[in-house]
Amino acid sequence: MDLGGLLNIGACTMPVDLSQWVMKCYDHVKSELVIPNRGKIPVDAESVSRVWGLPNSGLKVCYEMKMDIIKAINEEYGFPGTNAPEKTAWCKMIKDMNGAADDRFLRAWAIVAFDCFLAPTTGLKVSPRCYPAVNDIKLLPRTNICQFVADQIRVAFSALGNKKSVCCCVFHLVMLYLDSLEVDEVISDCNPRVDAWDSSLISKVKKKDRISPGVFGKLQKKRKIGALLYGLCSEFEESMAKFV
Repeated sequence: MDLGGLLNIGACTMPVDLSQWVMKCYDHVKSELVIPNRGKIPVDAESVSRVWGLPNSGLKVCYEMKMDIIKAINEEYGFPGTNAPEKTAWCKMIKDMNGAADDRFLRAWAIVAFDCFLAPTTGLKVSPRCYPAVNDIKLLPRTNICQFVADQIRVAFSALGNKKSVCCCVFHLVMLYLDSLEVDEVISDCNPRVDAWDSSLISKVKKKDRISPGVFGKLQKKRKIGALLYGLCSEFEESMAKFV
């Protein structure tokens, strides 16, 4: 099963000040980052695919409460009933599996990926809303995860109001912004793009892009040729796969 860049994230966290600034640049109505005096960056399914390499077509992600599935998955992993287990208990359970190469391990890992990264929550318990999305783990590669992530970001910001925090993949917004910048650092041209960024590189670029405390946007945006070439290469690969 292709989990894209989720398996090769070079940076475990994003700088708080940069993350907060990027969040202020997000326009939930148009689903794009609006960078002052630098233009706009679409935050759509294609951007998620480019950065993370996750499935970008197929079935809609089922992210809702389905009590029969919740009960079945909880019982399978040793948490009887429909009450959500603590995240720490769930992660300990995964660790005790010792990386078993089977559907049971993959499903448990995918639940953490959804709950803590793709559609994070602030609760201490695992969100059972993500259970239906991974119930049939073999369907996950044929599920449009990229569209789901883009939609969750838009929905989360739409409901932000006066709140100071938002539950969505802010990591994607920051990564998307950083990868749009023209910098004089050696950066891999690998795909997905998240593989090219580690904590050290992020720190260097952040420092160069800083205008004042908490304010960024000093660097110029890349030309669009890179994104166009990525799209053309992806289309070519898909065409060749069908031909073969």
